Amino acid sequence: VKGAERRVVVEIDIRLGDQLQTTEFNLADRSEMTYPVLLGRAFLMDLYLVDVSRSYTQQRYRPARP
Repeated sequence: VKGAERRVVVEIDIRLGDQLQTTEFNLADRSEMTYPVLLGRAFLMDLYLVDVSRSYTQQRYRPARP
């Protein structure tokens, strides 16, 4: 494929609110891009509802203190 590049893929845990999920991320250099991280539809599918008309609707995660 013309213009294709190989990228390292890692599996990491990501927390959105009180939900912790494991997903794959590729290690492409996004330093010159608007968004440093992209969450794909495969990650979001069956887990979250996305309303594109709203921003920052998830409460900040605060772990329970022992």
